[in-house]
Amino acid sequence: DFTETVMVTNPFTTHETLSAAKEAANIPLSLPENLSSQGEIVYRAANSETLNLIEVICTGEEGEIRIRKGISDEDISGVYTEYAVETEYCGDDLSFTVRGDGKKDYLAIWSADDFRYSIYAEQGMDSAALQEWVYAVK
Repeated sequence: DFTETVMVTNPFTTHETLSAAKEAANIPLSLPENLSSQGEIVYRAANSETLNLIEVICTGEEGEIRIRKGISDEDISGVYTEYAVETEYCGDDLSFTVRGDGKKDYLAIWSADDFRYSIYAEQGMDSAALQEWVYAVK
């Protein structure tokens, strides 16, 4: 009896600073100013034929928050949860989709300037706070 095990390599490299991760991914990224107050921050980059993105993971009292920016034709969030409420925001400068449970928002996704973006809050966020972050991430 033979069982074949296939190992999937982790496409991400972890970096000490945002600038190192931006260089590794070859993607520019601006973050919300109040991000450092969220707790511990990890910067990761993926730069391969199949995945090109930068990810910032903040872990603190509010759970984990993941900010991603990448080059893709598809959703880069990595979040496959079905949420009860989906809201489309359409503005002059930016249009984005927010998903949540009616009380908190968990995921924001959008496209701008040839990039895809996502913000995922594991414990959910106040809608106004999440929208503020969407406008701050570039």
